[in-house]
Order: sequence, then structure tokens, then C-alpha cells
Amino acid sequence: MSKGSQYDENKIMNIQILICGNVAVGKTSIVKQYTEESYSHRYHNTLQSELSKKEEIINQEKVNVYIIDAPGDSRLVDLTKQMIRQAEGYIFVYDIYDKQSFRDIELWITLIKNTKSEFEQCQCILIGNKIDSRRNSSEDITYEQGNQKAKNFNMQFFETSAREGTNIVQAIKKLAISIYHQKKGSIKQQNIINEQQQSKQKDMILLQPQESSNTLIHSSDLHQMTTQPKTKKSLWSKIKSCFGK
Repeated sequence: MSKGSQYDENKIMNIQILICGNVAVGKTSIVKQYTEESYSHRYHNTLQSELSKKEEIINQEKVNVYIIDAPGDSRLVDLTKQMIRQAEGYIFVYDIYDKQSFRDIELWITLIKNTKSEFEQCQCILIGNKIDSRRNSSEDITYEQGNQKAKNFNMQFFETSAREGTNIVQAIKKLAISIYHQKKGSIKQQNIINEQQQSKQKDMILLQPQESSNTLIHSSDLHQMTTQPKTKKSLWSKIKSCFGK
């Protein structure tokens, strides 16, 4: 670590997170608020995957957090299947005024499960977006409903406002921290396995029988056996003594 630095510049971890949900739930605005701390009133329909990046400092290490913004139309998901497989964490987003987007969270989870075989081990969060305009009417998805759905799928739950920036950074950074610790644990476990394998290999080498020097017959002795008959008896005696009487 360099003098005066708050983190180790030689240690950089990359984390990939996929954000998904129906069209117009605010995914792109959430990503923009997280990475740039800005908001655009113009609607932008995501037709292909878009990648954004933000640097975070976690445990005095620099971490590159990459956010993959998936198309809101599930019919376009084939474009992002490779990124679904590469992602290490997932953000599922619904609009608290759009009950269909809330119901379709199950469809997005199923779609990713069918693409990512290790999905059950991945870190995920559920976000209910657009709370800045909550009307507290029967049309709204309540906090309790969102929280219960998150519990059903073993996820953390956050309500956010991409317009005002409410809970955006907190939610995504908390997810990034969870992924960071999970990856660190995997690296540590792999190092233990590697050390155990190396130790076993060393033990196998040590246990291999070593050729005794007493059983070795120098080539010069063999030469004498064939070229000097007078010494044959003494040489055969030497050979017998090597193997015992």
C-alpha cells in the first residue's frame, strides 16, 4: 500500500451485476443515479444490454462494480444470456405503481434461473422504484408486499426513487459488499484446496521408495566381470554381499 493511500492499488476486484425488470420501471435511471448521481427526465427504452461502471472502496480495496442494464422486453433476453451467466449478482426492479411489473418479478427470476445454473448461490436484491410519487392508494404496491416477495426469494428489499436518488447507492453498494465477501470466501477456500493438494503431492514424493546405495553395482565392476576372469570370484562375492547371504 502506497504511503498516504487508503486502499491497495494492486488489489482490484471486478464485480458484475445484472439489473432486470419490465419496461419503464426505471432500471436505466437507477444505474445512472448510481454511477453518475444524475437523473434524466427523458425516457430511454433499452433495446440492448448496456454496461456501466463505478469504482467502490470495500475493505480498503478498490472494486470495479459493473452494472449490466438488460432490455426490459423479455423477448430480447437472448441478447443478454451470456451476460446473465457472467453476472455474480442480480437486481430485480418493479414500479410500485405497476402491479404487472410486480407480478412479473417471478418471470424474471425463472428466466435467469433457467440460464444461470448457479443462481441459487448468487446475491440478489429486490427494488420497488418510484416511491417519490407514492399516493398511498390501493393502486400502490405497499412496502410490506415488496418485503414479503423479497423474503420469499431470500433477497434483501429496498424501496427507491431514481428521480431523487433515495436508497439507490445504499442498495447497490450493499449488494456489491455481499458479492465481495462471497468472492473473498471462494478465493480463500480455493487457496486452502490448492495448499492441501500441494501438501499431498509432497507427501507422495517422500513416500516413494528410494533406491539403496548398497544395491548399486558400479559399471566398472561389471566391466571387470567380463574382461578380467581372475577377479570373477571376488566380484561375485561383492554382488552377493549386496543382497545378503
